[in-house]
Amino acid sequence: MKPTRVAVVGCGLIGGSLALALAASDDHEVVAVHDSDSASAEAAVAAGAASRAASSVADAARDADVVVVGVDVSRIAETVCAALDASGPQTVVTDVGSVKGPVVAAVESARPDSAARYCGGHPMAGSERHGFEAADSGLFRNAIWVLTPTPTTVDAAITCATRLASAAGAAPLALAPHVHDDTVAVVSHVPHVAAAALMNVAQSRAGDAPVLRLAAGGFRDVTRIAAGSPRVWEDILAENSAAIRDALDAYIDGLTAIRADLHDRAALRATLESASRSRRALPIPEVAADLVSLVVPISDRPGAFAEIANALGAVGVNIVDVELRHSAEGGRGLLQVTLAAEAATAAVTALADRGFTAHTEDEQW
Repeated sequence: MKPTRVAVVGCGLIGGSLALALAASDDHEVVAVHDSDSASAEAAVAAGAASRAASSVADAARDADVVVVGVDVSRIAETVCAALDASGPQTVVTDVGSVKGPVVAAVESARPDSAARYCGGHPMAGSERHGFEAADSGLFRNAIWVLTPTPTTVDAAITCATRLASAAGAAPLALAPHVHDDTVAVVSHVPHVAAAALMNVAQSRAGDAPVLRLAAGGFRDVTRIAAGSPRVWEDILAENSAAIRDALDAYIDGLTAIRADLHDRAALRATLESASRSRRALPIPEVAADLVSLVVPISDRPGAFAEIANALGAVGVNIVDVELRHSAEGGRGLLQVTLAAEAATAAVTALADRGFTAHTEDEQW
């Protein structure tokens, strides 16, 4: 069977990463990329992510079985429409934007005769970096890729978008557009707003004091995403403003409650315990039938993480995922390493040989 011919419009972090991921796929081939910045498209071709750089959306779409739109959120609807107009009646169009409701509604309103070939999409993966230079072929590995078909979306479009997400290494999940927007407002958009607000508070209080120099791991973890592209995030926040406003109201209520309880230790403990339980219950990536998370105390010194990675690699243990939890007092933290359950014993032994103690996530100290 011939590979599915893919055109990618928009060669930023997401579009570029998708093109790179599909370059290693046996059943998908990126035949063209297009970007308003021609240098980005040329860079994608030079990196082996696509066969050619197209001069326009229409040029990119002409030979494609599926067109993936990866432009700024405010331009997605018009670009999807352009791709629908330029492609044949069997060509599927999808996108990778983080706002779905307004986009889907705009496409269905503007192109009632061809919108059935469009299936909205949003891979739940990203980085504070942007542009093709930040693209990573493994960006979508183990990530959820939300698809937002509507009752008018044809089955062929849903199937095509599902196969595309799987080929990139992601796990497809279908949601209604408004459910998607309400959900990402809480788990993606408000966190960015919170990080930006906290970063600005710290900056405003710096003055002559070494506030930012004292910023330890926790502050850096919480504010990391504030480094994301302001242009990209301005679009996202404006396009999903209704859902974000509702989520912000709930978040503000939560902060207000904590503020009121600052002198009530029992109430504070209850709030913090609830948050701790919920955070520890977050699902780990599902890349194998049986996974386990090892927690390894780690000191804040050069080479500590490398020692752990080398110890595991030396006995053939593959690290599926990793997360560093900084301690409140600084200087040390907990490294959570996700790996196949069958490798846990070998991993614990290998770490012990290097002077590290480890326990599984569900074990108690």
